[in-house]
Amino acid sequence: MSNMIELLEQSWVKGRLPIMQGIVKKDGLYYEIKYEENQMKTANPIPFLFDFTGDDFSEIDSFFKITINNYTLYCGEGSWGGDGFIYIEDTKTKKLL
Repeated sequence: MSNMIELLEQSWVKGRLPIMQGIVKKDGLYYEIKYEENQMKTANPIPFLFDFTGDDFSEIDSFFKITINNYTLYCGEGSWGGDGFIYIEDTKTKKLL
C-alpha cells in the first residue's frame, strides 16, 4: 500500500479529508470525476498524490454508517458545505478499500 493511502487513512482518523473531486482506491490510483453535459465521468486513473501538509482539507461529519459482511461504509459531508464523501474500510483492519 502506498504512503499516500496511509496518510489518507490517518486523515480519516483525525476527522478530515482532502478536498478533491474524485475516487481514491486502495491500490493508490486516483480517478478524477468530471461533469460534462450533465453527466458524471471519470478520467483515466493516475497515481494519487496530495500535499498532506497543505490546507486543502475539510473537517467531516459522518451521517450514515453501515456494516455489510467485512466492510463498513460511511457517508457524510465536509465543513465547506458543498463537499461530500463516501469512505469504505475493512471492518477488522480499518484499512481503506
